[in-house]
Amino acid sequence: MARRLADRTGDTVYVAMRRLDGVHYLTRADGSYPIRAVVVEVGETVPLGATFAGIALLSWHEPEAVEARLLANERLWRTMRAAELPDLQDTVAAVRRAIAQVHERGYLFDRDTVMRGVSGMAAPIPSRTADPYMAITISAINDRLPPSRVDELAPLLLEAAREITASIR
Repeated sequence: MARRLADRTGDTVYVAMRRLDGVHYLTRADGSYPIRAVVVEVGETVPLGATFAGIALLSWHEPEAVEARLLANERLWRTMRAAELPDLQDTVAAVRRAIAQVHERGYLFDRDTVMRGVSGMAAPIPSRTADPYMAITISAINDRLPPSRVDELAPLLLEAAREITASIR
């Protein structure tokens, strides 16, 4: 499913799974666009909230738990310093907005919060028996994901998430 979505979009697609307090990256498929948005490596586990998939999965937590997790997230602090973001509260506010998008639209779109110059979309992969524990993402350089293209890609992202659910027995 990740390969098919990457082929259709031309961008980098990840599938990740929740693991304890983090997100473990299971696969990455690179699209045909020559500039890649490689945010994490396959096999890497990162704290919830530090990547698009982690933010999508945080959307199933209570608001107080989200805030506590973000404030305790050392990787987020390092990412913010690398991106030269003004302060943690700006990043926490951006994550809150992204979580609200998941509740409203079924996916999130964000730019520059995870990594400066990188935009991404993420959708939780529905589970038949529990809250979502997997997510699928599209990552690209900012120029590749203007709002008009986000609207075009959202149905493809959500369709891929549903297909993954259908393929899990």
